[in-house]
Amino acid sequence: MKELQDHVEHLFAKQRRTAETEELKQEILSNLEEKVADYQLEGMSYEESIAKAKRSITSLDFLMEEDSAIYIYRYRLEWMQTLLIYLLIIWIFTLPMTLIQPGFWLSVLVPVAIGASLLAYAFLSYRYKQEGRLDQLAAIDIQQRRQASRIAWTIWGLFVIIMLLFVTAMNFGSQIWFGRAIQVNGPYQFALLLIDYVKPLTSIVIPLMFHQSARLPHKYEVNRYANEE
Repeated sequence: MKELQDHVEHLFAKQRRTAETEELKQEILSNLEEKVADYQLEGMSYEESIAKAKRSITSLDFLMEEDSAIYIYRYRLEWMQTLLIYLLIIWIFTLPMTLIQPGFWLSVLVPVAIGASLLAYAFLSYRYKQEGRLDQLAAIDIQQRRQASRIAWTIWGLFVIIMLLFVTAMNFGSQIWFGRAIQVNGPYQFALLLIDYVKPLTSIVIPLMFHQSARLPHKYEVNRYANEE
């Protein structure tokens, strides 16, 4: 298949010609030819199969030692799907609270975020499948994402501590200052107080998504150009 041979030669145009690169070149070419055969069995024309196989690898960046090659668009879709699931869980969990104390964060922002995430996921899922991007590889630095995840958890932890201290000061500051016993007058005030303490915790979705950005790539990681399909 001359089209695939030309494509692979173009990918390796700036690489030194060594025994290792020649072996890798043949490995990639063989893999692409297998993809073309598979696509044709699925009913694609020869031209469509060639084009889709070529789109599955457009650079050799994923061969860098410090990076990992993943099916980037599959990863992005699952990341968005995970975000949507987390937002739905938060919305369901906090729905009773909005009936007691409506507010912008729980009553407006979370439902809007759910709707926007759902539309974005549906649109990108359809687009990626139509354009045949789900087999495309890209290189990412997983170590950098792990570091970002640790930073996100640290910042979130500090934010929660500050917000909980602030809520405590606003509700019980005078009682603590003058050494009086802390009192909660009735179940309704207790519910309002509980909501004030829970609100900052709902922001956990932010560090969780940073955590997922470091965890999910392993699910879609490939060993060089091994065909996992």
